[in-house]
Amino acid sequence: MSPVDTKNKEARKHIELSSLVEFGQTLNSSLDIQTILNNLLLVPMGRLMISRAAAYLADEGDRFILSRYKGFKSPPRELTLSGLEAKEAVEIAHSGKRGVPSAAAEAGYRVYVPILMNRHLIGALFLGPKISKNNFEDRELSFLSAVGNIAAPALHNARLFEELRRVNDNLDRKIQELHTLFEIGNELNRDFEDPAILKHFSYSLMGQLFVNQFLVLLRDPLKGDLRIKYKKGSRFNQNIDEQILSLGREINAVEEVCAPGEQPGLNALQRQGVRLIVPMRMQREVKGFIFVGEKMNKSAFSRSERDFLATLANMLVASLENARLFQEKLEKKRMEDDLALARTIQARLLPGSMPEIKDYDLHGLNIPSRQVGGDYFDIIPLNGDEYILTIADVSGKGIPAALLMSNLQAGLRMLRYENYTLTEMTARLNNLIYQNTTVEKYITFFIARLNIREHRLSYVNAGHNPPYLFKASGEVRELSKGGLILGMMPDLTYAYESVDLEPGDCLTMFTDGVTEAMNSEDEPFDEFRVIAFFNAGRREQACDEINQALVRELYHFAGDPTEDDDITIMTLKRKK
Repeated sequence: MSPVDTKNKEARKHIELSSLVEFGQTLNSSLDIQTILNNLLLVPMGRLMISRAAAYLADEGDRFILSRYKGFKSPPRELTLSGLEAKEAVEIAHSGKRGVPSAAAEAGYRVYVPILMNRHLIGALFLGPKISKNNFEDRELSFLSAVGNIAAPALHNARLFEELRRVNDNLDRKIQELHTLFEIGNELNRDFEDPAILKHFSYSLMGQLFVNQFLVLLRDPLKGDLRIKYKKGSRFNQNIDEQILSLGREINAVEEVCAPGEQPGLNALQRQGVRLIVPMRMQREVKGFIFVGEKMNKSAFSRSERDFLATLANMLVASLENARLFQEKLEKKRMEDDLALARTIQARLLPGSMPEIKDYDLHGLNIPSRQVGGDYFDIIPLNGDEYILTIADVSGKGIPAALLMSNLQAGLRMLRYENYTLTEMTARLNNLIYQNTTVEKYITFFIARLNIREHRLSYVNAGHNPPYLFKASGEVRELSKGGLILGMMPDLTYAYESVDLEPGDCLTMFTDGVTEAMNSEDEPFDEFRVIAFFNAGRREQACDEINQALVRELYHFAGDPTEDDDITIMTLKRKK
C-alpha cells in the first residue's frame, strides 16, 4: 500500500470515528425514541449514500415492530427474527438468510444491523442498497456495527424512560381519581357558575375557620397571569399578585406569613393582614392562591386547619375548572349550532344533483368528517359540448376550510366566463388563494375540461391525489400532470395534458380521505386498493353504484373513515 493510500485510509478512519462520536453524543442527548430512531436512520443513510432504511424494535417474543422508516414505500410492519447468528452488520445476500425472514429480503432490505444490549437483540436496522449499487465494503459494515452498538444503550434508556413515564402517568391518574372521589358530594360541585361557587366557599371559611377576610387569586388559563377572582375584606390591595411574584420562588404548599423578616414580599402581605398563603393545585399545577386573613377570634391556625384549607382550596379550583369547562361546553354547543348552519350553507356549494351528459355517466359524493368539511367538487357546464370537472382538498377543517372553499368556488365560477385555458385558470386561482390566505393554508386541486363532442379530457393537477383513468382496454393511467398546490407561492405556471376517452373508459377522482383511511392496524387504504377495487369488475356498474360500493369498502376497511378526514369521490364513465 502506498503512503498516499495509507494516508487516505487513516483519514477515512478519522472521519468515521468522528462521525461515530458525534452520533453517540446526538443519541444520548435525547430520551425520545422517535428522535433516536430518526438519527439512527439518517446517519448511515447519509454516510453511505443509502436511500432507504427501516428500524425495528423488539416487542414480545421474537416479534419486531416497524418503528421508523425512510424511503421504503410499504415495508413489513412486523418481522419475526429468530435464530439470527450474526452479531455484526451483514449483507443479507451473504448471510445465507439464516434467521432472516423472507419478507425482509422481499422488501428490498440488503443489510441487517443487529442492535444488541447485553447480548440480547432489542432492535434491528435494515438498509436498502447503495445509490451507487456497489456492494458494502468490510469497513462500511464495521461502521454500521458500531452504529448499532452505540444506538443500543440509547434505545434501551429511552424505552426505560418511556416505561417510567407511563408508570408515573398511571399513578397521577390514580391520585386524581381519589381526589375526585373525595370532592364528589361537596356543595361546591352543585353549581356551574363562579359567583355561586365562591359564595359557598366563603360560607365554608366563615363557618369552619371563623375567617371573614380572604382573597382568591386565579391564573388566567389563556394568558397565564394571576388575576383577582374574589375578594372579601377591605385590607387587600390590587397589587397583591405582584407581591407574590416578588417572593422570587414558588409556593407549592400552605405557607404561613409570620412576623416581619427578610422577605419584602411576605412583609407586605403581613402588613395587609394576610396570615396564610394557600396554593390551589390541580393535577400538580398551581392554578392560583388563596390569601387568608386572621381569624375573627385572633387564634393561630392549627395543622389540621391548614390541611383543611389545602383540601378546600383544591376543591375550589376543581369546581371553578368544572364550571369553566361547563361554560366552554355551552359555548361549544353554540358553536356547533353555528357550524350546523354553516354546513347547511356549505352543502349548497356542492352540486345538488348530477347533470345529464350525453354519452356519459357521472356521479359525485361528499361525506364530511365534521360539521363543515374541507373537500370540494363541482361540475360546471361551459357550453353545449364542454363541462368543467373539479375536485379539491382544502387544508384544515371547520369554518376556516369552508371559507377557503367558498373563495375557491367563487373564483372558479367567475373565471369560467373568461376565455382562459385550464393552465391560465389554475394560475389565476393560485394567485387568488395566495393573496387571501396565510402560508399554512393551501388547496390541492384537480381541474378537467370534458369535451363530449370530441370525447377528450384535458386536465391540470395542482398537487392533488392523481385520479385514475381505467381504459376499456385494461390499461390504468394516472393523471398527474400539472404543478404545485394552490396558495403556496404566487405566479406559478402549470402544465396540462389531454387524453381521449373511449367507450367503456372510467375515470375516478378522489381526495386523500380515501387513500389515507386507516384500519385498526394503522394500515392505509392506499392507491393499490383503489385500483384493485375498480379492477374487480366494478367498471361495469353505474357511477353512483361504483361510488357507494367504494364507500362501503372504506367503512369495512377502516370502521369510520370520516373520523379523521372527509371522503369525496367523483366518477365519470363514457357509455359503451
